[in-house]
Amino acid sequence: ARRAAARGPATSGSIALLQVMGDGRISGAVTDGVRVEAAGGIGTLQNYGLLGGMAGVASSGTIATITNEIGGSIAGTGYGILVSGGGVGSLANAGAITGREGLIAAGTIGIMTNAATGTIAGDFRGVLIEATGALPDFDNAGMISATAGTALEIATSSTVALLTNSGTVTGSEGLIVAAPTGAINNSGLVVGSANRALAVIGGPVFECANSGTIAGAGIGVQLSADMGVGNLSRSLISGGWRGVQVLDPTKTVATLLNDGTITGSDGLENRGVIFSLQNR
Repeated sequence: ARRAAARGPATSGSIALLQVMGDGRISGAVTDGVRVEAAGGIGTLQNYGLLGGMAGVASSGTIATITNEIGGSIAGTGYGILVSGGGVGSLANAGAITGREGLIAAGTIGIMTNAATGTIAGDFRGVLIEATGALPDFDNAGMISATAGTALEIATSSTVALLTNSGTVTGSEGLIVAAPTGAINNSGLVVGSANRALAVIGGPVFECANSGTIAGAGIGVQLSADMGVGNLSRSLISGGWRGVQVLDPTKTVATLLNDGTITGSDGLENRGVIFSLQNR
């Protein structure tokens, strides 16, 4: 594809393959770059070029695979990618996804990967999985960022089975989890430049394991859900005010294991119940 100027392609039918090559550009000046209606579907959307508009890609239908390759840009004035319904089987990003909101999912994304070369960035949010959304498997090895908001937010009632970060998640607040989650594994960097780096405010979350760095200007890790936490060898949880804060007196932390460093004006503040606290 070379260029679409005023309106990008919209489909309520079926497209097996939509491929935008390196010098290709699909942009909608008054609407979205690529839009899939509720009754529509795309088999594979592969981008090496530029998809732009109010949303770079907007879908309420079905897309089996979205691949944004190295050098590819999906950029919206509002949203980089908006999944307002339906589903995306897999989303693999090795390029750049940007907008006021980088990526919002109110539908289902089966598997999502952000490679080491990948960036998902928003002014207000990098990634938001809304209450009606689901993301069974999310693996970030690249950069997820928000200029003046939350880098990665999992909203109440959504579903996430496994969230893995070996890259960087950074925003005014780094990662907020308000929904049941199987496991959060961090071996990278999670930063909250204004307040919390990691806040688990809903759940339960069965396991949170840190072997990297979680650093908040106010609170490193805030827990308001039933869960277990492991801070592994040579890892760091830090907060300007609290390293770890167990906030909700009605919630239980089954095990808080520290084999690394937890630091803050207060390293640990507990207002809830911790069954087992181990500092090795």
